[in-house]
Amino acid sequence: MAALLRAITRASMDEDNNCLSGEDLEIASMLHPAVQKLVCEKGWRQLTPIQRKAIPRILAGDNVLAMAPTGHGKTEAALLPVLSQMLQMNKDGKGIYVLYITPLKALINDLTLRIEWWASRLGFNVGRKHGDVPQIERMKRHRTVPEIMITTPESLEIDLDWATKFRKYYSTVSWVIIDEVHELVGTKRGAQLAVLLERLYNMSGREFQRILLSATVGDPEKVARYFSGSSQRNISIVKGGGYKDLMFSIVSIDEKNNDPIEGGVKELAKSIEPPTLVFTNSRYIAERIYESLEKTGFKRMAVHHSSVSHELRESIEDEMRKGNIDVVIATKTLELGIDVGCINKVIMFRPPGQVVSLLQRVGRSGHSVDEVSKGAIIALDNMDILVSASLISLLADGYLEKPYMIENPLDVLAREIVGWVLRGENVSLDTIYRVIRRAYPFRNLEWTTFAEVISEMVKNGILEYSGSNTIRLGKNFFNIWRFDQKWRSSRMFTEFFTFISESTMFAVRSGDKIVGYLDDQYVFRILRVGDVIRIGGRLWRISRIDEDNMIIDVSPTDESNSMIPLWRGESPTRSRAVAEKFYEMLSNGFNINNNILDKGSVKLVEGALEEIRSWFVKNKIPIPSRDTVVIEDLGEEEVMLYPFGDKMAEAVGYLFLYIASKKEGMDVGVRVTPFGISIKASNTSLRTILKEIGSGEYVDEIMGEALKRSPKLSIKVKEIQHSFGYMGRVPEESVVFKEAVRQILEDLESEGSVRSFFAGLSSGEIKIYIVPKRTPPSPISKKILSTPLIRPWLRDISYIVAKLLKGFAMTVTEVAEALELPEKIIENKLKEMRKGGPYRAIQFKDVDTGEWRWALVEDLEAISKSPEFQACFMSKGIYDHIECSLKYEPGSAQVKFVIKTSDLDEGIKRILENMSTDEIYEVRVSPISALGLREASIAYYNVPKEAFPYIVKNAIAYIEKMSTSY
Repeated sequence: MAALLRAITRASMDEDNNCLSGEDLEIASMLHPAVQKLVCEKGWRQLTPIQRKAIPRILAGDNVLAMAPTGHGKTEAALLPVLSQMLQMNKDGKGIYVLYITPLKALINDLTLRIEWWASRLGFNVGRKHGDVPQIERMKRHRTVPEIMITTPESLEIDLDWATKFRKYYSTVSWVIIDEVHELVGTKRGAQLAVLLERLYNMSGREFQRILLSATVGDPEKVARYFSGSSQRNISIVKGGGYKDLMFSIVSIDEKNNDPIEGGVKELAKSIEPPTLVFTNSRYIAERIYESLEKTGFKRMAVHHSSVSHELRESIEDEMRKGNIDVVIATKTLELGIDVGCINKVIMFRPPGQVVSLLQRVGRSGHSVDEVSKGAIIALDNMDILVSASLISLLADGYLEKPYMIENPLDVLAREIVGWVLRGENVSLDTIYRVIRRAYPFRNLEWTTFAEVISEMVKNGILEYSGSNTIRLGKNFFNIWRFDQKWRSSRMFTEFFTFISESTMFAVRSGDKIVGYLDDQYVFRILRVGDVIRIGGRLWRISRIDEDNMIIDVSPTDESNSMIPLWRGESPTRSRAVAEKFYEMLSNGFNINNNILDKGSVKLVEGALEEIRSWFVKNKIPIPSRDTVVIEDLGEEEVMLYPFGDKMAEAVGYLFLYIASKKEGMDVGVRVTPFGISIKASNTSLRTILKEIGSGEYVDEIMGEALKRSPKLSIKVKEIQHSFGYMGRVPEESVVFKEAVRQILEDLESEGSVRSFFAGLSSGEIKIYIVPKRTPPSPISKKILSTPLIRPWLRDISYIVAKLLKGFAMTVTEVAEALELPEKIIENKLKEMRKGGPYRAIQFKDVDTGEWRWALVEDLEAISKSPEFQACFMSKGIYDHIECSLKYEPGSAQVKFVIKTSDLDEGIKRILENMSTDEIYEVRVSPISALGLREASIAYYNVPKEAFPYIVKNAIAYIEKMSTSY
């Protein structure tokens, strides 16, 4: 190959490569002559701004973050200087020299073709690795090791952990290029990749160069550090000029349309200029738009989202490049830089969640440096219009959201530790800790936390100690991560390598038959026992939700009045900046700094502003802002208007939910939006809740408890528990539970301090304005009330109650006070535990107070002998005989026995011998007077056979106590 390269080089030098000029020629001359020749062969007449800035810094050996809009040639800006250096290097035999990492499998095929054009002409092989690559192609890489490997974080994880024979070829890596870096930074996939890069460095001993490519980044310095890790190279941040020329329009629907979505689709159809890319915020809406457009006669269309098979997505992308499709309806899957050919126009069905997403989406049109990017937003109401205007205005101001970067995600740490030992080696804990701490997300990881995670995994059997300071894979690992068909509580082995979260589904079961499946977030957030849902065209009432086994038991019903609509989730997260801009426009009007919104849309925005503002003006109510809260009392619900942003609103909403549920039980709820929160409670007002929270001094402690009643905690625990080796219930004192709480709190507070908010309310720094009663609801409140109600979610509290009762007996009131739950909930739970299960409970009478006390069946014998309760199980012999009436099942005939109290133990033994079952539905004990009359009786329910002797003795002791009290 060396001779071939020399020949290419001579040929390139002999030719007059004058396709570039001026500064571009000067920069290109830094490249290897063979690469210069290909630049001209490609037909380039100039470099793009990002190429002019990035190429010199990459050739200088810096770690580089290169930022530019889509279509500016970022891939070539990274690739050409790397190829130039590869042509000049002395290869160390077979191995991978360039590792090109992309977050999206769909990008790999496009990138492979794009990179191969350059690499193959220079004599380099290009390989690709992801889950959908055919097995034959994967095996081929062993025979012909690619110098350039294009892969995903997950596939790199597999190769480093599991590819025993191929792993060694990564030891030659000299360059790592990470594409679409904004999709990874701050996520668990990003933390995973940051650790993998440090593991790669540790394995190879090479201080490879790191090149990051991104279209949009809100905090470039921090992003550049995130993936530079332990590298000592200089960091250069280069920007490829400003954004392309942008032009937006906002399209509203006819207010008379009864179905807003259908009205939106009609307007969308009028706005299409083929080829058009339509973005939606959910897969459900994408499919509905396709169906509606198809009915209107559109033919050359396709839907592109994560539920569409990769083969079909690739086919759609290919047809788009060929110009054979006029309209593609997509979710985030086409936000990134997949080459889909020329896009004339982008239409967004409803505004996206963030400014960065708006920019990414509109950037897909005009896919070259000089073209104008055109984007239209279909708004279904005035709120949509103003949210769209807020996003566009922020973009015009140059604002981009900064990514939230999770620190020390312990589930990622746990997986990376296990990934290391999957190699089949005994690994030193000191080595693992040292290498992982070099990754930016784990730079502050303390040894005590690291050791705690190790201990948790050893306890759960997925790791085991092989020496005093070394570990190896535990025997339980393959019970959780299985090669064969997974159980409901286990995972497939391939899932171990990925942090791409997929929805976990609850099976909906009627008897022994599965009637459907429901998304876990829908279940945790919306559904509760007693609700009615529609599945498969039939109505079903929920009788039980089994969180551990992910099963919902239902029974058929005809009651449609209480039906809960199927949740169409996936709504985008809106930042606090969007909420603040929204209210700022209501106060100060719409003043956009840049001419990027057409005049008709400006008038539309001004009209929507006037309609919403007029409610505040007419009722003489201040417009919410950072220092003003407005509270509306709408009867069944109260609404608090404030520019929270989604994350802070969720945190405050969970606090409200916790305090209301503590006072009223489970029949309360909140609605959470970036512009305000509503609380639905019968007897707990917002003012009562605010008074209880006070200055926010203890808000962190309250928030921890509030999360235990929120659906979000159950979702998070399910997400991370397998990483630590838990398959079923996760104890509250475990590392997993604490980590789930920590991750949620840090995320929810990433845009604003909840404590500061309540401190401001308490001090008067944030003023509260209460709207007079009988004032009609504001347009904003009406919108808030249209969102789904989030209700409290209690994990099955049997475990918590059993833990509290262990070794003792308590009343319902005592348990309720200890757990800060309504007595009715505790009473119902204890009655449920009385019927059986792993934490079987039983009740008995306290002879001193007359109250019912509850204890675990397994503790009843010890409690009957304890100093505190011994008297509750001792007879004084007041009555000669007692009668025991037993019902083995509800509605069955009584079986009666008479016992002499002087021979009580023998009498009980005789009854036990004659019992036909181990369970007694009802035990009723009556004293028999000297005249042979049955006096007042006492009844016990759901009594297991082993508890029967103690229950009879308790009944006699209590009856005797009552008879001497009169």
